[in-house]
Amino acid sequence: MEGFITPNIVISKCIEFEVCRYNGQIIKCPFIEKTKPYMNFIPVCPECAIGMGVPREPIDIIIEGNKKRLIQTSTGKDFTEKMHRFNYSYFKSLNNIDGFLLKSKSPSCGIGNVKAYADSKKLKLITTTENGFFGDEVVNYYPSLAREDENSLTDMYRREHFLIKIFTLAKFRKICSFKNLIDFHKNNFLLFKAYNPDEKKIMDNIISKIESNNPVNVVEEYRNHLYKLFVHPPKPNDYIEFMIEIFNQFSNLISNQEKLLFMENIQRYKEGKITLSTNRKLLKSLIQRAGNTSYADQSFFNPYPGKLMETDYII
Repeated sequence: MEGFITPNIVISKCIEFEVCRYNGQIIKCPFIEKTKPYMNFIPVCPECAIGMGVPREPIDIIIEGNKKRLIQTSTGKDFTEKMHRFNYSYFKSLNNIDGFLLKSKSPSCGIGNVKAYADSKKLKLITTTENGFFGDEVVNYYPSLAREDENSLTDMYRREHFLIKIFTLAKFRKICSFKNLIDFHKNNFLLFKAYNPDEKKIMDNIISKIESNNPVNVVEEYRNHLYKLFVHPPKPNDYIEFMIEIFNQFSNLISNQEKLLFMENIQRYKEGKITLSTNRKLLKSLIQRAGNTSYADQSFFNPYPGKLMETDYII
């Protein structure tokens, strides 16, 4: 798989894996179906895990005072404690996770988009931005990992960021020596500069002092700044400026027609008509045509498996 480490991704089981939604349906997501050969998906349905059948009466989040409960409003059954016990056991058993793909708006799995009511009669909607009970623990246990839902994946910028982050973190997870860490940093030089130049400079400094520091401390310090670097993706205009900066380093070595093609593609990306991966491919091709080999192994041009770049066009 082109030298990539397979990311471990916890996913809501109802998305492309099993009929387990409250209404007895499954969620179709072309992106997930396309990526199955390239990821180790770990499906989970918290609601089925606590003994709720399929189909079942829906559950809702009820917030009374400071108390948040998980109630099956049609029956009055309270599943709060069962869900807490499941979450505690589940998250204590997780290891080597690189990200999460969760069902949006779910009272169990949703993050930041779940409805919560003032009472079990659902007469008063308090918020539409609550976390589900399982989603709460994702944020608590893994605040820095990639997480998206089936709806956010339709946004090409968020989809791109998700893929870059999970494959980079998966590769970092396998680092077992200073040499591995140094090679990892060199390989991601351009990608990190595109994402966050300030954090990259801090990481440069960590690498420069690597021999004089405790190995465990070095890796942990580097990890913390890697997480900070990936908090937000670059804005499209920042990506454009960065690619033009690279392009200008060798533009005198290619034809006017090739220069025009590159700038036309930059404009199309700015207008949202093509994706970043299209421009990366073109830029790498032009660099190779110019005879430049210094960027040949940079992850910026291939941050995840090439076949997944085709997902830019299937959603």
